[in-house]
Amino acid sequence: MHPCRRVQEAMNAAGVEYEKVIVGHGHPVPFLRKGSRDELEQATGTNKLPTLKLHDGTVISHSKRILAWVAKQAQS
Repeated sequence: MHPCRRVQEAMNAAGVEYEKVIVGHGHPVPFLRKGSRDELEQATGTNKLPTLKLHDGTVISHSKRILAWVAKQAQS
């Protein structure tokens, strides 16, 4: 399963509300992707996926870090 999908399913299971934004989708090889990650980098400071930007402006990148954050939310 793709890391973005894993994060999305974990957030759904934990009841975390989010807005999904798709960037650079369609192919794992960068030059074959549709779209650009430039907007992602401008908004978050990184072009890595998955990336989560919280309401307070905190940015969490990489699925393991996001999944750890989701697990903490589920405990609350």
